[in-house]
This record gives sequence, C-alpha cells and structure tokens, in this order.
Amino acid sequence: MRQFTIIDLYPNMACEYDRIATIVDTNDGNIITVHFIEYDEYLKNTQVTQKRKNGDSITGNVCIDLISHSQIVNKELMHKQNIPCSSHIEAVIEVSKIIDKYTLLANSSVFSELIMLKFEDDVNYKVGDKVLVSGSLELCDIV
Repeated sequence: MRQFTIIDLYPNMACEYDRIATIVDTNDGNIITVHFIEYDEYLKNTQVTQKRKNGDSITGNVCIDLISHSQIVNKELMHKQNIPCSSHIEAVIEVSKIIDKYTLLANSSVFSELIMLKFEDDVNYKVGDKVLVSGSLELCDIV
C-alpha cells in the first residue's frame, strides 16, 4: 500500500461511483492521474463528491488495468500520461511474474516496486518480456 495526497479531484469527471484524480506519492513525489471507485458514494448528474477533496490523503495500491493493447517491444522501461485529466497510460514494462492468463506483475517506471497489470484479453507473455501496454492507472484497495 502506498500513501498519496490528492492534488486535483476532477468533479466534472465523477460519474456514479467512478472518480478521477491527480495524486502525488507522499514517499517519492511521483505525480500520476488515476481512476478509482468510491463504493460508498453514488453521484448523479452534476453532483459533487462530499467524501474527498483536494489535499486529502488516500492510501491504496496502483495497478494498470483495462489494458486493451499490448505488444512485445525492445525498449527501456517508460510511462506517459498524455491525455489531460485522464488515467490513460502508455507504458513499457518488464514481466516479473505471471499470475494468470489475464494478470501479471511487472517492473515499471511508475514505481520502484512491482505493479500489477490486468489485461482485457488473455495474454501469453513470459517472465523477462518487455511489453508496451495501453490502459488505465487505477487506485485500488483503498483504505
């Protein structure tokens, strides 16, 4: 689990239980934009969240999910989030452990420790493969 501070919580992006926020890792200062689920606060139309605000601390794990495109590449680890106010990410990762045909753990440039990746389709990568992925950064397991 990592601790973050919310820099920008995008109220016009909130929909039902989904939220999008730019957060900073309180340990290393890494700034990322993530989506997360607020299970106990349902928002309709233009309602604004009452649960969290800019400056609040939030603790959880970050993963790359909703991966719809991936391919083996011969590149260095990297990541970029080029769409403003979006959790979309493109990253080159190195496979470290296969969990199942949809999930793996990998080294990445997002954090120094392993990050979980969740694919939309089954994949057949091997440990050591460097893979370009396109997906979404999710903050999960929030406490």
